[in-house]
This record gives sequence, structure tokens and C-alpha cells, in this order.
Amino acid sequence: MAKLTLVGLGPGSIDLVTPAAREAIESADVVAGYKAYVDLIASLIDQQDVIQSGMTREWERAAAAIDAAAEGKSVVLVCSGDSGMYAMAPLVLELLQQRNPELPVVELAIIPGITAANACASLVGAPLGMIAVQFRYRIC
Repeated sequence: MAKLTLVGLGPGSIDLVTPAAREAIESADVVAGYKAYVDLIASLIDQQDVIQSGMTREWERAAAAIDAAAEGKSVVLVCSGDSGMYAMAPLVLELLQQRNPELPVVELAIIPGITAANACASLVGAPLGMIAVQFRYRIC
């Protein structure tokens, strides 16, 4: 069956890409994404075909990824952060919903990523669930 996996790459460092995301990228037939994000994971791309484009081409990139998956390929569509947080998941779900039901069914999987909000909170030492507290330590 055709499969499209949405992969959140995290906040912009290859070190923060989850093991599940790495595995999905390395085992895919096709990797699709914004050029800067594809460049970020270049070390994980070997034999995979690549679909990439610049900023403001999200709809076309998502449609191309869906079309490649409908051809029976294992496709990974990468985005920054988490694909469900102001990223590609809502867009892909909308496109899949609009597809002609006579076209091949595309199985969808979503691998979460670390959001920038979580990464920033960690960097400044202020967890997202923290209520205002007077800090008595220094963040390094």
C-alpha cells in the first residue's frame, strides 16, 4: 500500500531529530521537504529520491509527496518542529480529504518532532508548564 509519513524534524538541529524520524527518513523511497530542511538531513539521505522546493510552495510540495505515495512509494514529507504545530499535517490532511476516492488510497503516518516552543523553554530554563517563580539559580 502507498504510504506517506509526515516527519517533524525538531527545532533545527540534526541532534534533535528523533530516532523514529531518522529511521523513517533512512528507510523511505522518497524524501520531500522545504530545501533548507532537506539540507539539514542530508546526512540521512542516501539512495532516496528527493522532492524539494522553496518557501511558499507548501501546497505543491505536499501534493507531489501524496502523488509519489499514490504510486506505491514510501514517502517521507519533512517539516520543522512538529508536523501538527503550524506545519504540514493540516495541509496534507486537507489535500487527502479532497482527493478523488477512485485514486489509490494513501496510508498516512505521523512522527512527531520537538517543537521550537519546547526547545526554547529548555534553553531559557522555563518549562512551559511553569508558573511564575523566582529563580535562584543561573541558566548555563
